[in-house]
Amino acid sequence: MASTALTDDERDKLKQLFIDYFEDVPVVKYAAYYIGIAESTAYDWMAQDEDFRSCVNQAKSRWARKRAKQTKAEFQLERLDKEVWREQKDITTNGESIVTALVQFIGEDDSADTAS
Repeated sequence: MASTALTDDERDKLKQLFIDYFEDVPVVKYAAYYIGIAESTAYDWMAQDEDFRSCVNQAKSRWARKRAKQTKAEFQLERLDKEVWREQKDITTNGESIVTALVQFIGEDDSADTAS
């Protein structure tokens, strides 16, 4: 169905179907395929119609909210603020901190260069 041959009413119905689909699967390409338009047409609609773009963004937000409620709290926190909640590891080498091991390693290289 070519978008240029659509009446305003038909286009509005397709846009609503797009939004309904997008709330379940927020991928423009698939929502466009679902309603029978080219992906580029969907992007054109979003560029030209501020209300449609807003509805698409709201649908994406609703999708994210639904999925966030279904995940573990630890996962949500890690994704929202990685600096605070990400897994942190203390790297050691032979029981010493990595900084000490690097200093020792660099010192060994310097002495090896001067010995030759």
